[in-house]
Amino acid sequence: MSLTLKNLAAVDRSWVDQCFKRCLGDEGGGVESFTLQQIGEGVGQLGEFGLLEVKTQDGDARSFFLKIQTSSEDFHQLCLDYQYYEREVNFYQCSAKDVACRTPHPYYVEFNREQSQVLLVLEFMAGWHTPDQIIGASRHQIEKAIDALIPINTQYWNRTDELPWLPNSKAPFMVKLADDMVANRQKFLDRFGHLLTVSQQQKLDQIIAYYPKFADIFTQGTQTLTHWDYRVENIFYSADESEVAVIDWQLGLAHKPGWDLAYLLTTNIDVALRREIFEASVVQYQAGLCAAGIAYETDKLMKNMRQAMCAITCFSVVGGGNCDFENERSVMLFAKLTERLFAAIDDYDATAALV
Repeated sequence: MSLTLKNLAAVDRSWVDQCFKRCLGDEGGGVESFTLQQIGEGVGQLGEFGLLEVKTQDGDARSFFLKIQTSSEDFHQLCLDYQYYEREVNFYQCSAKDVACRTPHPYYVEFNREQSQVLLVLEFMAGWHTPDQIIGASRHQIEKAIDALIPINTQYWNRTDELPWLPNSKAPFMVKLADDMVANRQKFLDRFGHLLTVSQQQKLDQIIAYYPKFADIFTQGTQTLTHWDYRVENIFYSADESEVAVIDWQLGLAHKPGWDLAYLLTTNIDVALRREIFEASVVQYQAGLCAAGIAYETDKLMKNMRQAMCAITCFSVVGGGNCDFENERSVMLFAKLTERLFAAIDDYDATAALV
């Protein structure tokens, strides 16, 4: 029987009993009582989150992180169109135990295609925290994020065929992204166009016209496991920030190297800090590749990253065009992302890589 939910308000004692048994069997003698708290409002754009705390018959306490489909109609359709729900379930079912980074333990995951619903019951990372992307990550947080990114990208370097569930940029729903860029351009400009200079708007139009070529470009040459949404609010840091865990694998792709690094550096930190640490961050990433026995030329990596910067505008255009515009934090997040990204496109002359 499916355990997916219409919304978090549908959680009741009967559902908790079934869910607990599915996750942990008869551990602790079953459920004595529970509480559910909705968390993370305005942080996750592609889901709703809850903290389920269970007291067992034996007096033990267990905590679970619940993730279900988003309540935003526009984003929900986006998740279905781009198979976000299905991809994350596939990751946790097929690869979470093997991927070379810490990620929350999945107790139970399900995608209910008939009801267009998803449920993830994951380890609750008590005492860990995520930086505020709007404020921007610190240099230390970015360095730790790059340390965690290197094994993710190197583990399946030119071996992504070992992940049969993992799509690439030629998947039909990814090819459709070029059309969605056109369809959402005006809505994005109506909402966020005031943040762009005339020159940046012209560059956006150049990128949108070029977008159909990305499917071929991003599937040529070296392919790696790419998180594709590697932002600091998808990274948990331990209390002393000595360890990290990576979450939210909805957008995972086989992709050219450089996307995750470009996305992290150009959308997650203050522009001044990015300018200060960009070169050192690229050196850190390349050193990690070398330590894994991979030689990848700086010029090739930078070209990939500049092309990625251009393609990452899909988060601004499609994401910003469909975000809940009544959610103040959501609007602020897409505004910051857009300002930072287009500043980087200018700084690194990214559109010159569209050849």
